[in-house]
Order: sequence, then structure tokens, then C-alpha cells
Amino acid sequence: MAQQFHHICSAVQCVHNERERTLKTTDTSKLAKGPSGRVFDIKDLYGRHGDIKPDNFLWFHPKGNPSGLLALSDFGLGRLHTQVSRSNQDPRKLAYTATYIAPEFDLPDGMISRTSDIFSLGCVFLEYATWFLKGIDSVENDFPGQRNDKDVYGFDADKFFIIRHDESSATLKPFLKPQVKAWIEELQADENCSWYLYQLLELIRDKMLEPDREKRIHIVPLIKEMEMLRLSCERNESFYLKSTKES
Repeated sequence: MAQQFHHICSAVQCVHNERERTLKTTDTSKLAKGPSGRVFDIKDLYGRHGDIKPDNFLWFHPKGNPSGLLALSDFGLGRLHTQVSRSNQDPRKLAYTATYIAPEFDLPDGMISRTSDIFSLGCVFLEYATWFLKGIDSVENDFPGQRNDKDVYGFDADKFFIIRHDESSATLKPFLKPQVKAWIEELQADENCSWYLYQLLELIRDKMLEPDREKRIHIVPLIKEMEMLRLSCERNESFYLKSTKES
């Protein structure tokens, strides 16, 4: 799991183009035009997946890899943008999958950026940890049932956040649902929860599912966090095998 999560974050980094030599083309004649008609080199383009959810993860079983391989797919809602326009998009003009959306999709003045993918990825990772510790029934029924609540429009929704009126500023403000926090605490208290899973759940709750997009972790520091967890597993197998309840 530690290796797969690290690799998935690296794949998202390629889409977000937060490092050199990503989104390259072997045909240098392929250029992109911006809204004003200005031509941009492909290397200047930045991306956002736009619809990260469990259905868009595929499992392969290549030779020499007994545990299989997870891959992120379906870039039908993905977008490429220039450095000028890569962030701050109007969510009302975008399609998405409701359960795993970031809070900025429901805010009247919310703007979508690459960190919106991070929130969605945190939702998926949390469901994966739920499956690992509690099984598929908890993923499909127990967890969605617990977080089901009225959204800002008055509809029942199993989103991971809730929008409330902030009395101090007279504006709408996003919060991580208390039910989600309680669920994470329940997973951490599980007798089979290892120190790896415990720290992973902290990372998901505190940094990936941060409701404020300005404070949410970006993909590069997230990869570093995932790499540290992976290295801890490789250096000490008890980090991922032994329960936190064991001495």
C-alpha cells in the first residue's frame, strides 16, 4: 500500500506538472493555443485530473509483480492550462463526481485548482484504508451512511465536508465533517491498525482533507510525506505489520 500510494501521488504530480520533464511531447511541432490565441509550448501546460474517484483506478497484474499495480485512469474531465490560467477556475462550469469533490465546488465564490485533486485523492485513500481495516461493506454502507448529511442546498449528500455560515465573517465556510473525523479516529483505534496506517490517516485528515484550499497540501510536499512513510515501511517491517496496540 505504501508503495502504491507513493506511486499514485507521483502520477498526479506528472499531471500537475510540478516538476521538470513532464507532459512532454516527442513532436516539438505540437503547440497549444491560449484563450487569446497566443501559442504556448506544451512544456508550459499544467494539468488537473478533475474527477479522481475509486472508479477511475485500475488494477493490473503484470508479470513479476505479485501484488499487482494500481493506475489512475479516465482523464475525460481533465484539463490542461497555461501557467497563467492553471488555477482559479469557476466550479459552476465544470463537471464532477459529487461524493469526492473538494469543498470549493460548493462555495459561491469557490475557485478550482490543482489542490482540488488532492482533496479527492484523500477521500479515495481514506476509503482504501477503510477497506483494508474493515472490509468492503464498510466502504459501501457504513462509512457513507455515517457521513450522509444535508448539504448547503438542503439535499442529502455523502460528501466528506460540510458548508456552514461563519457568523464572524457572514460568509460560507467549509469544514471537514465531524463524522469523517470520528471515522478516522475509529480506524486508528482498530486493533489491526499499524503505525503506518495510523500516520497515513493523520496525513489524510490533517493535510489532504484540509477544507481550505489555500492551506491544503500540494502534490510535491505530499509526495515527500508518502515517501517517508514508504521508507519507514522498507526499513522496519513492524512499522506496517505490528498493531499500534502491541508494545
